[in-house]
Amino acid sequence: MPWSVKLNKRSKYTIVAILCIYWADTI
Repeated sequence: MPWSVKLNKRSKYTIVAILCIYWADTI
């Protein structure tokens, strides 16, 4: 269980990072 939770947290941060890069590109 903790492993999947860790993975979920990681994917959440990667999605946020990708979104930040996307927004920085559009601005």
